[in-house]
Order: sequence, then structure tokens, then C-alpha cells
Amino acid sequence: MKAGIGLNADTPQGQGRRRFSELVQVRSKGRLRIELFAGGKLGDDLAMVNALRIGTQDITCPDSATLARLVKDFSVVNYPFTFLSEAQARPHPRWALGHAGVVGLAAARAGGPGLLGERLQAPDQ
Repeated sequence: MKAGIGLNADTPQGQGRRRFSELVQVRSKGRLRIELFAGGKLGDDLAMVNALRIGTQDITCPDSATLARLVKDFSVVNYPFTFLSEAQARPHPRWALGHAGVVGLAAARAGGPGLLGERLQAPDQ
């Protein structure tokens, strides 16, 4: 499987994708292998999402601004504190992505309180 990200392989996103690849290979008993193309080697985020849609790429991890270019309603998740809890936010990205012909397997936070130097004290932060 082909996985592409815009960031370099040594970033947290790249390290996470590498670990994901290892887990997939182990848990599939070697039947599945994910090759990571980092640093935008497969194009920018929009190009990689379009590659997903036509089937020439299997995995990517774009930011929500890129997804909002495909589905305008998705841009609402770019505003800080749009949702009061993770449970409230969970259904929305999947709904929007489904309309773009992309199936989301997972969602992750980028930034938030930790980005501002404030330490997270509990999982619900």
C-alpha cells in the first residue's frame, strides 16, 4: 500500500505513520505492507487526496483545510473550540469526507492546548 504525507519522515506525523506501517505488517502477518512517501514526494495534500479518490494512492493524512477545499462544510472544524467535546466532534469529519468520496479511518488532533504551551491534564482536553 502507498502512504503519502506532506511532512518529513522525522516529524511526529512521519514517525506515527512509520509505526502504523510496522503494526499493519505485524498484525497482517506480512500480508500487508505500507510504504511511506514523506516530504511531499507524492505531491501536496490536495494532490494526494485526489490520488486517493482515483485509487492511485491508499493512505494520506491531510489537514482539514485541504479537505475543506473539497467539501466546504468541512471548514467548520478549522475554527477553535467549535466542538465542546471529542464525542461531539467525532461524527462530523466522517460525514464530510464521505461526501468527497474518501473514507476516513481515523482522526487526530493537530495543535490544541499543547501547541500553546499549556500542559494537558486530562484525556478530554
